Amino acid sequence: MGRAGIRPQAMIVLLVLAFTVGTPGVLAAPDTAGQPAAGQSAAGVPLVNPSRFGVVTHIATRYGIYGQQDKPFDLAAGTGAGWVREELRWDWVEHPIGKQDWGFTDEMVQDARARNLDILGVLGYNNSAQTAGKTNFTMPDMGLWKTYVAAVVGRYKGQIHAWEVWNEPDVLYFWSGSVADYVLLLRETY
Repeated sequence: MGRAGIRPQAMIVLLVLAFTVGTPGVLAAPDTAGQPAAGQSAAGVPLVNPSRFGVVTHIATRYGIYGQQDKPFDLAAGTGAGWVREELRWDWVEHPIGKQDWGFTDEMVQDARARNLDILGVLGYNNSAQTAGKTNFTMPDMGLWKTYVAAVVGRYKGQIHAWEVWNEPDVLYFWSGSVADYVLLLRETY
């Protein structure tokens, strides 16, 4: 079947990953023994699903159909994975700066949790472009960035227990700052 005949939910690419403690850019502190107990996140929070395997879904920022994100989440849950990796992009939740719209991300969290999927939330990117879908991979203004991070993490406290800072900062396409800039971003985000 040609591309034109593929249904939107079938176009979602699900990559199976093993999420491990210590992944660069993932914010979660190990428990005192250094390893989480079975069924707990690295921060000791009980997980909805004890599977350490997950799928990269990006449903909230790629699927883009209100009220229908449940369909691709059914596919993700059907893999037996316990985790989904979802971007909570700054330009999608705050456009323009100061005006927040949580529609897609709230729906994503609700649909993932309803299917017993834990979420690895990816925080990114620079919102200076001020146009949804126009991504800026440069170092963000730190004050505005910290306000965005606090808003996202605070909104989903108790629902998202692991956070990744930026997508693939080791790939020049996704990060145009220096290594020192990324270390500063991690420090300030944490």
